[in-house]
Amino acid sequence: MFKKSCFMIFIVFLFSENLYSDDFFSTWIPMRDSQYLAADVYSPDTLQAFPVILIKTPYNKAWYQTHGLPLDTDDYAFVIVDWRGFYGSAGAAVENPNHGEDGYDCVEWIAQQSWCNGNIGMWGISAVGGVQYQTAREQPPHLLCGVPIVADYMQYYQRYFCGGALRTEYVIMILLLGFDIGLFLEHPIHDLFWVLLEYFSNYPQEIDVPMLLMGGWYDHHSYSYGIFRAFNDLTTIGGANGREHHKFIIGPWHHHHIGDTVQGQLEYPDAAGVPETEALGFFDYWLRGVPNGYDTLPSVRYFQMGTDEWQSSEAWPSDSVSSTSYYLHPAGSLSVVMPEQTYLPDTFYYDPRDPSPSIGGAGISIFLLHGPYDQRWQVENRDDAVVFSTAVLTEDLVVDGEVSMQLYVSSDCFDTDFTVRLCDVYPDGRSMLVLEGIRRMRFRESYDEEILMTPGEIYEVTIEMPNVGLTFVQGHRVRVVISSSNYPRFDINLNNGDSLYVPGDTVIALNRIYRDVNYPSALILPVKNPTGVEEDAIYFDKKSNNIILDIYPNPFRQKTEISFQMQDARCKMQDISLEIYDVSGRIVKIFNLTSDFLPLTSTISWDGRDKDGKLMPSGIYFVQLKVGDNFSQTKKLLLIK
Repeated sequence: MFKKSCFMIFIVFLFSENLYSDDFFSTWIPMRDSQYLAADVYSPDTLQAFPVILIKTPYNKAWYQTHGLPLDTDDYAFVIVDWRGFYGSAGAAVENPNHGEDGYDCVEWIAQQSWCNGNIGMWGISAVGGVQYQTAREQPPHLLCGVPIVADYMQYYQRYFCGGALRTEYVIMILLLGFDIGLFLEHPIHDLFWVLLEYFSNYPQEIDVPMLLMGGWYDHHSYSYGIFRAFNDLTTIGGANGREHHKFIIGPWHHHHIGDTVQGQLEYPDAAGVPETEALGFFDYWLRGVPNGYDTLPSVRYFQMGTDEWQSSEAWPSDSVSSTSYYLHPAGSLSVVMPEQTYLPDTFYYDPRDPSPSIGGAGISIFLLHGPYDQRWQVENRDDAVVFSTAVLTEDLVVDGEVSMQLYVSSDCFDTDFTVRLCDVYPDGRSMLVLEGIRRMRFRESYDEEILMTPGEIYEVTIEMPNVGLTFVQGHRVRVVISSSNYPRFDINLNNGDSLYVPGDTVIALNRIYRDVNYPSALILPVKNPTGVEEDAIYFDKKSNNIILDIYPNPFRQKTEISFQMQDARCKMQDISLEIYDVSGRIVKIFNLTSDFLPLTSTISWDGRDKDGKLMPSGIYFVQLKVGDNFSQTKKLLLIK
């Protein structure tokens, strides 16, 4: 039986409070099995008949009593209903409830009430959005439309096992919320269970009312894929009456912050409040008959991040997009030019006891950071991260569609993971997370069977990432960070090749990334314009032998010597600076160096004082050497008083 959870803030609706949020009465709605569901009815005037917006929720209808309704309008009545088995409807609990049939019974009961004019729509985020599909599938006569937000109707394997790896933080969160998914977790391989579940939960042809789907570029992984699939299926094989009327809006939003200005460490003021405005326009057209032209709007409207503007098309992605390969090169270069020589691979150790941390991104857990966050200090600066960047873009690079990474890899273990983070590097050095992906190597060929690796053998593997609408603007760079973990977003691979998700020995893996003429590893981007990359620039990564950065003594008390050795004279043609940051990322001290007069080996002394001469407190600091726009190397430094 479903458990009750105190984690209601998971589905906080951050929209304006309704003008009549305190004006409600509670009632019971009869179901076909003679049980009753608890409901609250909000109406501007119970002596008049209004169109009704139905919200069926597993997160407690009482939340709206104190926080207000999600849409600021006095043109509609609202009915908030607790799901069967949850909160006020706990007494109606049954095993394997049919929430679609319950939705049908709610719609048709509401239609008979004196305060309803017979026109009913549904609204909701996440699970409250998913139940709209289930209700529409039952085709209640008085349901005219729905607005499912960051929600999908299909249950599928990668919703729980992304790239073959358990989505740890997602699973923990939905278990805390009280959803019983134990049966899903018993099938970590795409077996007959998933084949049947995906078949029976995929029913676009049975949905025959207009739907306004909304998604977020920073929404968690499964929904980012699921919403695009759902919209395309609804508009091609969906019910005939709704097929030509579905709309899709996707903005720069995270699952918990739909319609907010602030997303992670970035702000999107031009996308703030859009979900509320668009939902009201949609409801006005279908429930009130307002001639606002909503049905003539483009089928797809999306927020193009980077340029931060709304764009539209009749399909996603548009026909003008073409797949473009950005190949990995030595010394951390990312280029459209294919490698022409053989090179030694990039090598790193992956220790499951010290996984690469999840910093921001599309996770759903309320205990993690969400959305775009700078990856430099806690991800890219680790020894288990291999970083590849383009040169500074000389023109905008427009990326619209699904991203993937094609890698050639090997390991000294029977199984391991490879992860990818796609980042947008700003002129000030911030490396802002855009997308993430993972592939468990035992599932490199398919999710239907496990095939362990042969240690030392080179394999080709594709890492899929979600859709994105992002312009890497002129002056920015494209970056990929390759590792073997991203925890707790994804499960930690113990590298031992044993059975999945059981205790066992932890093995440190020696993993390799190949990127040469024989093994052309590449980032695959859906691009709408030329590359905009200056191909003759000099490229370096933090493990490059072109520059060696050293600090001694470290830790230090009074003074330390920061030395760097330039192995390549071309480095002297670049602007060079040495910057010191505290743990919050604030610049403490900058040494601007004139490269023309620098010897190939140089040393800078730092006495622990900031740019104003103030002695800094004891603690951890970061020393970052920058050479031109294409190289930076960072090392940790400890000051002890």
